Amino acid sequence: MDNEMMEKILVELGMGNLPEEEKISTMERIGKILYQAVMLRVMDTMTDEQAETFGKAMGENPTPEFIINYLKGVLPNMNQIIEEEALKFKAESKAIMSLGV
Repeated sequence: MDNEMMEKILVELGMGNLPEEEKISTMERIGKILYQAVMLRVMDTMTDEQAETFGKAMGENPTPEFIINYLKGVLPNMNQIIEEEALKFKAESKAIMSLGV
């Protein structure tokens, strides 16, 4: 996930003024959570043929950036999936934060 999106999420959650080190760490954690959510959703929507092609294209240990870019090239709604998962994450985070947890 890109840093601009992570930065926007931090601001929307009221954490835009964190010290730089904490901000970077938090953005990394958010990125990992979103990446996992997106990948689970993508895998659920792929056809068997798409999943097989995806597996072959991944080779050995591709980076998350490579995977996201690859999927953007083969799934026309990939950006929409990312956006929807980001919105879901923000809503869930705001709900948790409102509980004071």
